[in-house]
Amino acid sequence: MTAQPSLFSTICAAGLSAASTLSLTSANFQPNTQAKTQANVTEAEPLRHRMHQAQDVLSEVQHAVAVIRPTKDKDAYGAVRFEAVEGGVRVTAMIKGLQPGSKHGFHIHEFGDATKPDAPSAGSHYDPANTDHHARPGADEPHHAGDMGNLEANEQGIARFERTFESMSIAGSDAPVIGRAVVVHAEPDEFDQPLGSAGARIGIGVIGVANPEGFGRPLWE
Repeated sequence: MTAQPSLFSTICAAGLSAASTLSLTSANFQPNTQAKTQANVTEAEPLRHRMHQAQDVLSEVQHAVAVIRPTKDKDAYGAVRFEAVEGGVRVTAMIKGLQPGSKHGFHIHEFGDATKPDAPSAGSHYDPANTDHHARPGADEPHHAGDMGNLEANEQGIARFERTFESMSIAGSDAPVIGRAVVVHAEPDEFDQPLGSAGARIGIGVIGVANPEGFGRPLWE
């Protein structure tokens, strides 16, 4: 009579066979990390190229604009233009709906986000150099790039503003303002620390790329 294999030997043989198969399978399907890394780098190159192209195009922008809309229950509205000129950026503005003879803090804020009715979503003053110091425009001391001083309304409640700022660029490497927000405040900027005590935000506009046509004449004509 032929001896039958024991249950134990059968299990051992099956186990060895399974282990051998698993080993072969693992060897056949071992991921090639180097190849995958190289593929990822290759796939990323077109994206990097497109990003550099976009940066190059944006850096050529010479004109920007912010259309000012009133915040909740306020009346301030108008427009602010930004133009790259020798020595910095020329800012011109015309804001209406103000109290006759009033003064209003006028700043660039860090986020181009006007989603909240009272505009807290625009964040604080634009300060890319992290100076943490507020000052009058042109002051001989570190200050926020977004410090633009005050608007002053005439007897009709209209404020006109024009000044060139060395502290900013439109879309360059030095304090670019594209995508930020212009905020008109309810009170005068007293230039104290940390933010000038200019009160509530009564108007806001996001700074975007402008059509250069028309920049040869004042905003209020």
